[in-house]
Amino acid sequence: MFLFNRSINVSVTKDHDHVINIQSFLLDSHHEISLAIRVDPETDTIIYASAELCRTLHDDCKITQELVKNLIGITFTRDIRKQIVTAIGRDKGCTHLTDLTIECVKAFKQAKFRLMSLTLSKPELERQLRDYLVGTCFHFRVKV
Repeated sequence: MFLFNRSINVSVTKDHDHVINIQSFLLDSHHEISLAIRVDPETDTIIYASAELCRTLHDDCKITQELVKNLIGITFTRDIRKQIVTAIGRDKGCTHLTDLTIECVKAFKQAKFRLMSLTLSKPELERQLRDYLVGTCFHFRVKV
């Protein structure tokens, strides 16, 4: 017997104007949440954000969907998680929107490397990948 089920889906596309669109959905036993983000790939800055909490456990949760406007202007730097939590999390925000936004950031990074792989040589791509991801996981740990 399933007691709880959660699915998260994130899709990343590129506009004709080279803006990156990220569409994400969280669907679980209690929630249905969508989040759309647009990112300028030259600056890695969020230029648009919109959310809809279609289904929640509590009616007052829907108020938090307006907080995603606080994401506009955030740049994807090393402290991105802290910026997201400050903008839309904690006791005035929504943990699910926070998690979904972090998933969008991860997907953006993957998509950006896909774009880079189409234009850079393999050695240059590997160098940039290493420089960009240093300190983010075991494989890219800082070796002393």
